[in-house]
Amino acid sequence: MSSSSEVVQRFFDAVIARDVESVPENFSNDAVFTMDGVGVVGTGRDEIKRVYAAVFEEHPDVHVEIVQRLAIGRVVVDLESVAGFDTAEAADWIWVYTVDGDLITTMHGIRA
Repeated sequence: MSSSSEVVQRFFDAVIARDVESVPENFSNDAVFTMDGVGVVGTGRDEIKRVYAAVFEEHPDVHVEIVQRLAIGRVVVDLESVAGFDTAEAADWIWVYTVDGDLITTMHGIRA
């Protein structure tokens, strides 16, 4: 079994590679993706795949970097710098992941 940090890193690597087929493989079938100010973005692998397919298509210049990662047990918290999404300026985001086994069960984004 992978560590929770390794599971999240696999997901992050798939996002950086824009590998829409690999992104959902990192989530449980009933995973929940939420964001502050939006609520539920997607539930389950199929919806999460659709969300990322749209992001990759609509925002080809998005660039994400991990600034800092904290992993405690099955919880991983990333501080990420995201550029090329809404504006040319980078924005900081905090992502909180819950991992069960080798899969992400919840992912919540907070714009810092």
